[in-house]
Amino acid sequence: MAIYWDNRKGERGAKGIAGWWFRIILKGRRHEGHGYLSQEDAAEAERTARRVAQGLEAPVVQTTFHALAIEYFRLCEIQNTKIHYKHQWYRYQGWLAVLSDTMVSDLTPVMIAHYMRRWAKAQSNITANRNLDMVKLILRTGVDQGLIDYTDGLHRILRLKRLPVTKNEKYVPPREDLLTVYLRCNQRDRCLLDVYLGTLARKRELLDLEWSAVDLDNRNLILSTRKTRGGNTKRTLVPMTNEVFKALTWVNKNRLSDIWVFPSPKTRRPYHDRNKWFMKICREAGVKHFSFHSLRHYSSNLASNRGAQARQSQELLRHDNLTTTDTYLQSIRGIRPETMGLMEDPLGLKTRKKKSHTK
Repeated sequence: MAIYWDNRKGERGAKGIAGWWFRIILKGRRHEGHGYLSQEDAAEAERTARRVAQGLEAPVVQTTFHALAIEYFRLCEIQNTKIHYKHQWYRYQGWLAVLSDTMVSDLTPVMIAHYMRRWAKAQSNITANRNLDMVKLILRTGVDQGLIDYTDGLHRILRLKRLPVTKNEKYVPPREDLLTVYLRCNQRDRCLLDVYLGTLARKRELLDLEWSAVDLDNRNLILSTRKTRGGNTKRTLVPMTNEVFKALTWVNKNRLSDIWVFPSPKTRRPYHDRNKWFMKICREAGVKHFSFHSLRHYSSNLASNRGAQARQSQELLRHDNLTTTDTYLQSIRGIRPETMGLMEDPLGLKTRKKKSHTK
């Protein structure tokens, strides 16, 4: 049994990563593996290779990581939105540069952790964690589609932990800045902001909103999103507030399209994005830049300040998980004054009654 530690970086087979190796020769053929975390892992891999060579165990299907990624993106294109597909493909480019020709059977936790550390140093822990999530998604897709077997090495990769991240407080624009931006908008864009603030919708839910989903007679609308597990479309019936009803009534009288509620005046089709417009109007208004998504945080905080409980905020934001709602309410958790009031007079000095000397 040839098992040894190799610290030679830059060797082609090792992908520049040190670790435990095994190397054996059976029936005139050399079998080797590299990058194992411990000597025991290398020994187990050596025993597996020996059983496969002797015909006692079925060989592992030799599939490249890039082949699995292609299968994942085929499913992603079907199940998710075009924007999500585009973002995932962009994130994959880092792995494409380093693992495109690597066999899945050659992947090890040491290899993945090495690249995570490299990205964390060059960019941030957030980027490294996103890339780790990408690897796990691709490998799980391969297992679900029957393209690869769920081996012990794959199990160890899927159990790799994310790097620690310090969450920054999400910027929520103050009311004065939001009002300044609002007053600089034209009437149609004001109506868009009114509906956005009054429904706590996601950006694409409004930009892709159709008139068939708007019922002015019954004062409600249907918001649809595919931001769910599995990419399934989720539709929610949302009652209109007075501001939302007035805004949609004005837009209805001044329609630009018989299909889309907020289309582009030039193309009569939905906007792809309005980030540049929002950056421009914030700059012209002389306020700190904030995005459409910041308005969703603003409305959720407003509802919380007006007495909404966590479950009510979850209902307004249409989150499946309450922990997701917590990130919208406040990034730095605080204690409510009424809760802190329970700690008033801990020694009972104010409430202790003095003994009377007279009957």
